[in-house]
Amino acid sequence: MSSSNTSTAVLVSLVEQLQVELAECKKEVRLLKARVLALEEDRDFEVISEAAGTSNSGPPRSSTAGSDSGLPDFRVKAAEEIGQWIRRGLRGEHRGLSGREKIPQGNQYYLIIRDLSGKVHNPPLLFRAWSEAKPHCQARGQCGDSIFVGLPSQAEVRITLRSAQLQFPAAIERQ
Repeated sequence: MSSSNTSTAVLVSLVEQLQVELAECKKEVRLLKARVLALEEDRDFEVISEAAGTSNSGPPRSSTAGSDSGLPDFRVKAAEEIGQWIRRGLRGEHRGLSGREKIPQGNQYYLIIRDLSGKVHNPPLLFRAWSEAKPHCQARGQCGDSIFVGLPSQAEVRITLRSAQLQFPAAIERQ
């Protein structure tokens, strides 16, 4: 094997190792964020997200969102708007746009708050696949008076449900 082939093989091996390490780091960060969110919900303490002596030049984040959701402010705000949209729907008011259109990421979680039969679920039904959620909120292309939403992350699910003043599904509470 020539030295250039050996160098290429070494570089490929290093990139693969780095990809594995990066995936592990991302997984650990997600787990730590979930632990912080769970601890913050106890409200027995406050998480300080900045080092002592530094100033926070940005605007304060929403108090209902949890300051360490890891989401950009626009996604926190959109999730809060979605929660308010759910509240309006449950009160029978005109709903308009939910705010989901402001979040460009794809759906990973589907919440069914009111199903096709009109039954309100609190905590909402939670699904990880649209194919599982769809029979609960859509039949023959019609949604009736069902209330449902797809969201890209658990953080947005939590923020949305807090804003809607609904309970968390057990699967979200455990994680």
